[in-house]
Amino acid sequence: MNDGPSPADPNRVFAEFVAAELSRAGHIGLLAGGCVRDRLLGKTPKDYDVATDAPPAEVRKTFGRRRTLSVGESFGVIVVLPDLKRFPGTQQVEVATFREESGYADGRRPDAVRFSTPQADAQRRDFTINGLFEDPATGEVVDYVGGQADLEAGVLRAIGDPAERMREDKLRLLRAVRFAATLGFQLDPATADAVRAMAAELPVVSGERIGAEMRRVLAHPNRAVGVRLLGEVDLLVPVAPEVAALTAAGRDRTVAVLNELGDEPVPFPLGLAALLIDVGAVRGTAARWRLSNDETQRTRDLLADVAALDEFAALPTHRKKRLLAREHAADLIALVAAVRRADGRPTEDADAAAAYLRSHGPEELAPAPLLTGADLIAAGKTPGPEFKALLDRAYDAQLDGEVRTKEDALTFVL
Repeated sequence: MNDGPSPADPNRVFAEFVAAELSRAGHIGLLAGGCVRDRLLGKTPKDYDVATDAPPAEVRKTFGRRRTLSVGESFGVIVVLPDLKRFPGTQQVEVATFREESGYADGRRPDAVRFSTPQADAQRRDFTINGLFEDPATGEVVDYVGGQADLEAGVLRAIGDPAERMREDKLRLLRAVRFAATLGFQLDPATADAVRAMAAELPVVSGERIGAEMRRVLAHPNRAVGVRLLGEVDLLVPVAPEVAALTAAGRDRTVAVLNELGDEPVPFPLGLAALLIDVGAVRGTAARWRLSNDETQRTRDLLADVAALDEFAALPTHRKKRLLAREHAADLIALVAAVRRADGRPTEDADAAAAYLRSHGPEELAPAPLLTGADLIAAGKTPGPEFKALLDRAYDAQLDGEVRTKEDALTFVL
């Protein structure tokens, strides 16, 4: 671990201001949770949270109603908005009152919330590495749960009784895998046992929340570790039953393809296509995870084009250009290369496609068509189903360099 992001991080500057204003008003103001964890890991946090003993009404009074939003006041959560003239380019900060929670009847949210102390607030959080506080005025880390030791050891451990933590919010089953995989940590055995024992209950969590976690797993460089860990703690069946239904060899191949995507983040549809490489269909996963139409279509397109690009060298010129003119061309090349490496095959077709993409600009891959429907009508053709076939033939000939003018194109198809 090291000292983390630069003090010049504008989001941290604003979060420190929020904590300082609470302190000036006579309250505790501590940075809390993931932003503390990330600083200790040497990462720049994506956002900052502040924890306080001030009730929600006092938080709103301190910053004014114009600069605050009551997004979860019954849970003690107030959003503080930055004055962008004073804090340009900064994000809002969530301020949460220290609280205890009880009675998780639906396995997703507490039935009752009671404002409490920093010690009690730390105990109700999910994992020790997320239960840390920091006094921004001094940089002192306030640790009631042993989170610093687990960060040093690279261990993901539930706070207190792992089974109780998982019963409170079943999404924690999946978050345990996501944090362990993306941080490169070992999953504490007792925590892993609690996840395994409750894995079948994950479906009480909404598809949107499951999808959000899987986006982060599959886009991350450690995506293969994440999917392997899903299997080890019995979460693969509720999360991706189509993948779980593959043979052991099929699942191993899936993990190998995910691994061969490399050690950089990738777009989520590419990671999902790799996960489903031996499943082929996207519909079930898309519906289960409540994916957007764009995510679903991009994943479907990648899977549909793998076979074609896998034999790139044998394709006619127009087919090469049509493939590589698509928005997902670079992802498709990466997917095919990963599949070939996973199978122990050479990657020459993917390499050839990458070279072709580098050497041909958009105007070569997808030039404006020489021939349009209006041209066919002007030539005496009646609009109908054959129009598309004629225009496709003309465009393919254009891409192949067989026709170079509108007149040539008309002669070619008529």
